[in-house]
Amino acid sequence: MTFYHIDRDKTLKTGTVMPHVITNYSISKIFSDVYEHGLHYLFHNEQDTRSVLCEWILEYVRVTLFPKMPSRFKCLFATKSRDEAIVWAQYWNRQDYNLVEIEADTYIELDCSWFTDSRKICIPNDSPYLLPTSVDLSSTAILFEKAVKYWSGQRSDIPRLEVLIPYPCQVKNIYRPND
Repeated sequence: MTFYHIDRDKTLKTGTVMPHVITNYSISKIFSDVYEHGLHYLFHNEQDTRSVLCEWILEYVRVTLFPKMPSRFKCLFATKSRDEAIVWAQYWNRQDYNLVEIEADTYIELDCSWFTDSRKICIPNDSPYLLPTSVDLSSTAILFEKAVKYWSGQRSDIPRLEVLIPYPCQVKNIYRPND
């Protein structure tokens, strides 16, 4: 099946089998064989501490309650359409990126609106893909509850779907945003 990924760093090449970088770093039984995305959050290289907290909680809930689900730290994030991918680039306020067409046989589609934050949204409110929602960081219990809803596949009132593609997957084509 074909999916679309935003390559913000423009490092992927056509034909590449991902992951293109494997970091064989293990800090515990929970976080073994971490890939580049996971390493980013495990070492707090992210300026947005809300994202770091959400990723840690999501991974903890996955390991403890949904162990058969793939780790977000070992997946590529994508969408089912080019238009949805472009909306994600707008969400991340990116103008310079590559739109990557990915070929994969295995994927999981989940509603990440449980964790996305409307303060980052840089697009009109009438977008058919990303409608405002919020993350309440005032309660860890609420975050854990949202993580359970996420991993169980439950849809929110305003779903914002993302596709998790467990590695390996292959880069089929690369486009510039206006191609």
